[in-house]
Amino acid sequence: MTACQKGDAEETGTVSVGVAGNVFDAPLRVAEAEGYFDKRGLKVEFVKVTAATGTPALGSGALQFLNSSPMNFLQGLAKGFPMVAVGVDGLGNPLGLVVSNE
Repeated sequence: MTACQKGDAEETGTVSVGVAGNVFDAPLRVAEAEGYFDKRGLKVEFVKVTAATGTPALGSGALQFLNSSPMNFLQGLAKGFPMVAVGVDGLGNPLGLVVSNE
């Protein structure tokens, strides 16, 4: 998302990221909490979406990024949405965040 310092983010200062509001958003939330985006001058607006609304929102331009599943990505491509996968934090049906007592 650092690359969005140009384009739409340059005009508004903010990029919109679709998230589901669950454990799979953890990498983005940790990056935000640790100041990763702020340090790079990037303001991130998290927009809660569902599996049914995320890909269409991305395709319509309402979102610039979408933290979604590989299956939703493939379904979006099949529908002709102009999407590019730039990172993967889970494949298939991941278990989510697993924490030990240690």
